[in-house]
Amino acid sequence: MRGYKWDKTTGASYNAVGTNGRKYLLPALVDPNTLECSTIV
Repeated sequence: MRGYKWDKTTGASYNAVGTNGRKYLLPALVDPNTLECSTIV
């Protein structure tokens, strides 16, 4: 899915990187007009 990346070490998906490279999966919504995802935060 567009906007998500995969951590090669754990196999987990994420869409945001925080302090010290920590990876997070934030809730997101898809805009049906553009088919783009945007985070709710």
